[in-house]
Parts: sequence; structure tokens; C-alpha cells
Amino acid sequence: MSDTTTNAPLPKRQQVLYALILIGVAVLAFVGSTFLHLEIPEPTGEFEVGRTSLLWSDDSRQEEHTASPDDRRSVTLTVWYPAEPGTGQPAEYIEGLDDIGPGLVASGELGRLEVWGIGLVRDDVWQEADVATKELRYPTVLLSPGNATNVGFYASIAVELASNGFIVVGVDHPYQVASTLIADGSVAIYDARGDMAPLDQRPAITASKIQERVEDLRFIVSRFSDGDAVGQLLAGRMDLSHLMVMGHSNGGVTASEACGAMQELKACLNIDGQLAGGPFSANADGRAPDQPFMYLTKEPAQHPKSFRASRSMVRGAIWSRSLLHPTSHSPTERSLLRG
Repeated sequence: MSDTTTNAPLPKRQQVLYALILIGVAVLAFVGSTFLHLEIPEPTGEFEVGRTSLLWSDDSRQEEHTASPDDRRSVTLTVWYPAEPGTGQPAEYIEGLDDIGPGLVASGELGRLEVWGIGLVRDDVWQEADVATKELRYPTVLLSPGNATNVGFYASIAVELASNGFIVVGVDHPYQVASTLIADGSVAIYDARGDMAPLDQRPAITASKIQERVEDLRFIVSRFSDGDAVGQLLAGRMDLSHLMVMGHSNGGVTASEACGAMQELKACLNIDGQLAGGPFSANADGRAPDQPFMYLTKEPAQHPKSFRASRSMVRGAIWSRSLLHPTSHSPTERSLLRG
């Protein structure tokens, strides 16, 4: 008689148990690996970075995105700045996520899982920290985000600038970003009606959106010298003789048009914004600003019409270079946070 033994198959229940254990380990490994990458790049500057927020209402302008004629236009500001070490409290990556999270989902720009993941993102920023005392005032940059994108998702850019001695005023344009709190305490969700308009109507709709953003910036600039408006933390700390504007996509074209409309703005930077007037304007007959202008793009070549517009309209130097990895579509953290 042979004494060899036969390896009997595991009972079905035990097989299922082992499979569940393996799946659980794989899920934990994936989640753990992802969590390790949920942080924005470490800034390179000498300063700690503080952050505060402001909600302003422009009583002179009616809110065009709502039905009530009594609604006034609001702007929501997130301000990053050089901070005094040892002050403030650790900041959330996106302030007020519990309030705006459902709106981020309702906008169609983010899913529930992505919104949950945003709550895990880490950045080395201090809420309501004191402004650094090394300088009395710091050059100030307005930042206008891309269409349907909250300015908080550009934190890697804002934090980098703030760490190098700039005050960065990020603007959430209500109904043009995914979801934001406004002055009356409600949440403004992205107004997608223009996206569904006939193709021949969309250029005019986009031009109207850019103009609304420019008026938002004009209102903000008009309030910068009001100490009560900016609050005790920032009063007198902005160097308005060195006030600049930058933006991405629609925000980039907004930066170009705002420079043309406001001499208070001393320079402008357009990141990847091209419309009918190339990188300068939403209108085909738009003109380049007189102030120093920089254009950064991920595109290997400009659209022929945009290139001709650039060559014919610009009166100073225009710098164009590749900013993003070819597989990336945005300078926001949505690409940086993919481990």
C-alpha cells in the first residue's frame, strides 16, 4: 500500500475567505499607497505659508445667474501669504469642504469618491497665521481659475508663490467655479447652461463669462485699499504698487483682459488660455495689454488663428513654453495628486 497523500481541495467557504483576505490586503495597499501621495509639493521658498478667506458682496451689480433681481454679485477669496512661523492652526486643503462638497458633486466636476479624497489631502499651510514681519508689504498676485474649477485646486501654485514672498489672492467666481460659498451663506454651484447652448452661441457666452470675471477683479482691486474690507490680518500688508494678475484657461484670458482694462495691474500671466483673440482676449478684435505679459502653455503649437493674433497684437515680448507634461490637462492638483 502506498503512503502517498492526496492534497484535497480547500472547502469552498475557506476558499472564499482566503479570496476576501487577499482582496482586502490589495485594497488596503492601494489606499495606503494613494494616501501617501495625497499631498501638494513642498514649497521651495523661505517663508511659512498662511491662509485666510474673505466673502465680499458687490452691491452695485446684480447676480445674473439667479432669478431674483435683488441678488447681488459676490466674490469668494482665498488668500495665501508669507506667514510668521509658529502662528495659526493647521489648515484644511479645501476650506469648508463639508459645506461645498455636495455642490462639487452636483456640479458634475467631481465624484463622491474624489470629494472624499480631497479631505485626505495634506498641505503645510496655517489658517489665520500672522503675516510674516520680514517685510512691511508684499507684492500681490490675483489668481483666476479655469472654468468650473475651484481656485483651491491651484494651491500648489499659490503656496509656492506665498513661500517666496507673494500674497496670492485666489478668486472663486460664483457660478463659474464648481462650488463655492457666497456672501449670503448659500452655496453657488456651477451654472452649466451655457455649456449646452448651440455651438454658434458659445463664443459669445464665453466672452460674457470672461467679462463677468474681469468685473469681479475690478471690484476686488477697488477694495484692496479698504482696511476694513481686507481685515486686520492683511490691512496695509499688500504692496499695491506691485499688483499682478494670473490665471489658467478662462482665468488666463481673464488675466489678459483685466490687464488691458486696469492700469493698476502691473503685469499679467496667462496659463494655457486661448479663445477667439488668442491668449489675449475672448474677442477676435481684442488687443494685447500694454503691461508685461507672459503666456505659458502645454500645447506644442498654437492654433494658427491664435498664432497670427499673437504676432499681430503683441507690442512687447511674449514668452511661450511648455508648462505641463504632455499627458496632463491642467496645472491643478488633480494631476499632481495622482500617485
